[in-house]
Amino acid sequence: MPNPSRRAGLMEAGAHVLTRAQIMDGIPEMIHDIQIEATFPDGSKLVTVDNPIRRRTNHMKRLLPIVTFLTFATGPAMAHVGHGATASFIAGLGHPLAGIDHVMAMLMVGLWAASNGGRALWAWPAVFVGVMFFGGVIGMQDISLPFVEPVILTSVAVLGLLVALAVDLPVAAGAAIITVFALFHGHAHGSQVMQTVSGVEYMAGFAFATAALHLFGIGFAKAMAYFKLRSAIRMAGVLCVLAGASLFAGII
Repeated sequence: MPNPSRRAGLMEAGAHVLTRAQIMDGIPEMIHDIQIEATFPDGSKLVTVDNPIRRRTNHMKRLLPIVTFLTFATGPAMAHVGHGATASFIAGLGHPLAGIDHVMAMLMVGLWAASNGGRALWAWPAVFVGVMFFGGVIGMQDISLPFVEPVILTSVAVLGLLVALAVDLPVAAGAAIITVFALFHGHAHGSQVMQTVSGVEYMAGFAFATAALHLFGIGFAKAMAYFKLRSAIRMAGVLCVLAGASLFAGII
C-alpha cells in the first residue's frame, strides 16, 4: 500500500485543482468523487478524491494575524515621540537629527533622487518637504492617521531597498511613493506640536533640516558617481534596509 501521508496529500491537492468559481452552477453537486491514477514507489494506484470541487480557501485569513502582529509589534519602537522641545525654529532644525528613522529616510530620498537624475533630482525632495509640511499641519490639527509609526519604519526599509536595487521609476511614480511616506513623517512630528506660531516655526525649521538632509544625500551620490564608486550608493541602501529591519525588531 502507498504511504498514507502521501495518499492524503494527493487527495487534498486533487480537491483544489478546480474551484466552484471556475465551474458552471450545479455541476459540483453532480460530481461526488473522482479517481486519480497516481504513481507511487510501489507502482500505480487509483486514488479516490471525495467532493473534488470545493470553494477556494481564503489564505488571506491565515495571513491576517501575522500582518496584524507585525504592524502592532512596531508599537514599542515609537520613532518620534519625546525628542525635545517643539516650540521654535531652532528646535525644529535639530529635531530630525534626533531620530535615526528620519535621518535614514531623508538621506535615502536624496540618494534615490540623485541616482534617477533628471527631474527626479529636484522633484522628489521637493515633494517630500512639501507633503511633510502638510502632514505636519494635519498632525497639529489633531487629525489622526492610522498606523503612523509602522508606516514610518516601513519607509526606512523601502527607501533603502529602492536605493540598494537602483530602482529607476518614472518621476510621477516615485513621487507617489514619496508622498505617502512624507505625509506620515510629517504627521508624526506635527502631532507633537502646539497649534501656535511657535509650532509653525518649529515645523518650518524641521522642513529646512529635512531639505538639508536631502541635499546631503544628493551630494553624497554625486560624489560617489564622480569617483566611479556607485557601489557605495547601493551599499548605503543596504545599510538603510538593515537599519529599518533593526527598528522593526526593536534592536535600535
